[in-house]
Amino acid sequence: MKSLPADSEQPQQSLEYLRSLEFFHGLGAAEIQTVARHFAERKLKREECLIRQGEPGDALYVLRSGQVEVRRYLSNGGHRRLAELPAGSIIGEMELLSGRSYYATVVATEPVVALVLDRDVFHIGLDSNEPWANKLLRHLTNTLSIRLEDTNARVVETLDALDTAINPTISELERLREHLSSQWSF
Repeated sequence: MKSLPADSEQPQQSLEYLRSLEFFHGLGAAEIQTVARHFAERKLKREECLIRQGEPGDALYVLRSGQVEVRRYLSNGGHRRLAELPAGSIIGEMELLSGRSYYATVVATEPVVALVLDRDVFHIGLDSNEPWANKLLRHLTNTLSIRLEDTNARVVETLDALDTAINPTISELERLREHLSSQWSF
């Protein structure tokens, strides 16, 4: 298991950027400085992958600049675009918590600077009962709960739309069956 990195000088702009994000507002000044020291920076060119579907979920990413596209590759070789995410987006939070492989591929659609929190470093912080790690865990849990509620609402809306679209077709097929049954004998 990795140990926490030694205190090093985190670029001031990364610290200020994390401080500006609503996701980190619950952390105090000392905690945000501590958590900022645990983030590394990764730069991507257009069309480079930040994460790949199926690879181990080993980090949390915060987009400092640029934009990415989230793609889920399909068994037929194609892919479905799931989302476009702008600067300020948090990526990889489900895998950071679950330890599962990444669900989708994330590709830069323009030059990107991402801040990276290693999963092992996060878990060492949790195991050591570090306040920054515990608060980050609460924020991640809250974020995922909100996303799950939103997803559930979209599923219900989709099922309602399907129901509305399919029910007239089912009714029409039922009428056709009754008509054919009355007209033909078998």
